[in-house]
Amino acid sequence: MHGTVQGAQESTEAPLHVVAVDAMGHASTTDLLDGTESRLETLGVPTALASDGRYVFASTLDGLSIIDSGMWSWAHGDHFHYYRAAPRSVGTLQGGAQATVTGSALSTAGGTGVFFRDTGKAVLLDNAELAEGRLKSVFEVDAGVHKGLVAPLGDGALVTVAGDNGTSSAVQFIGASGQPVPGTETECEDASGSANTPAGLVIGCAGGALVATVDEASGGAPHYQRISYPKGTKAEDRAERFGGRKGRTSVAAVAGNHGAWVLDVREGTWRRILADVPLLKVSAVDDKEGHVLAVDTSGRIHVQKLNSNDRPDVSKPLLAKSLEDQESLAGVELVTDQQRAYVNDPAAGTVHEIAFADGARIARKIDTAAKPVFMAVTGR
Repeated sequence: MHGTVQGAQESTEAPLHVVAVDAMGHASTTDLLDGTESRLETLGVPTALASDGRYVFASTLDGLSIIDSGMWSWAHGDHFHYYRAAPRSVGTLQGGAQATVTGSALSTAGGTGVFFRDTGKAVLLDNAELAEGRLKSVFEVDAGVHKGLVAPLGDGALVTVAGDNGTSSAVQFIGASGQPVPGTETECEDASGSANTPAGLVIGCAGGALVATVDEASGGAPHYQRISYPKGTKAEDRAERFGGRKGRTSVAAVAGNHGAWVLDVREGTWRRILADVPLLKVSAVDDKEGHVLAVDTSGRIHVQKLNSNDRPDVSKPLLAKSLEDQESLAGVELVTDQQRAYVNDPAAGTVHEIAFADGARIARKIDTAAKPVFMAVTGR
């Protein structure tokens, strides 16, 4: 119960770990509570990394390699339960070399969506099976080659419909049977970016955000709400990737070269934050202060309080070596939690822990066993 599985131990606090993966696929994990380091199984040569807060998904030429970090949090009403287990490799999902991954709210229930852009293969993995160390799909369908995604919802997922120009024209709900549910297709041109929040599943479309929730009165079919961009928003300023603290109702995204968007999913509103230089990554914490964090193109950390008139806190530049190398820059990640944020510096081989509520203070540098060319934070 409470999201546990056999062999896991309950913890009194979130078992946060930094997972680092180097350019050859060597992986390690660092316990952020006591500093203990462990080597993980070697993955294939990675081109991208994603995580839902427990599993680490590495895109490789052989497919999507998956590691269970053994660390996760389970939301239970107004509180959380925390679990620790031994990390293990789950295996490699075949289907292509360019995977887009969308997780569910819970790592032990629901599904994880995987879309292989280079082959058009759309897969919904069974999270209960993943938790047992097994790769088993709820469904696998051919959605056509395009820039698409699979976003878990209820007992199925929203899957993009290929358009005429290599992007999507719509999304449709595919149930656990692997069949599209009639009447659930809705327009979503050029779908890009998705996030699961307590207020609904968010998918970025050309005209704004599509928010989907499960309509129990209709037998679990999706109910859609559209949150359009403010009038006058340019195509190049649209949100393409959402970042936020897991389990919160606000997400943020880079707004082209002109700051960031903050989407309040519960309120159905966009808010624009301007910055003096372009931003690389952005994430919403969604606490009472309304913290929004960003990494800019000069390697500085910006901390904005939406619920305050204070000026943003800005750190000194942190990523000088990575900013000089495009391959290193592609692996920079920003992860936010309740009190800390984490940014990897692939070229320098370190991870910065940021006390964002304390003037963007750099709390410590974490040297990982594997060089953090790619990074995830698990136990969230």
